Amino acid sequence: MSLALVVDGRRRVAVGHNPSTRETYRATLGGGAFRDGTVTTAGAPRSATTGR
Repeated sequence: MSLALVVDGRRRVAVGHNPSTRETYRATLGGGAFRDGTVTTAGAPRSATTGR
């Protein structure tokens, strides 16, 4: 399940939950991103076609 709040065309808050792994992700514009309450990062950018 994913949910986002968009204001003036910009995502302000986003939440995602995966019931099979019981992981919950949340992020706020300017407030960071978290997985199950722990700060997380997106990691290095990767190509969608090659995975590198």
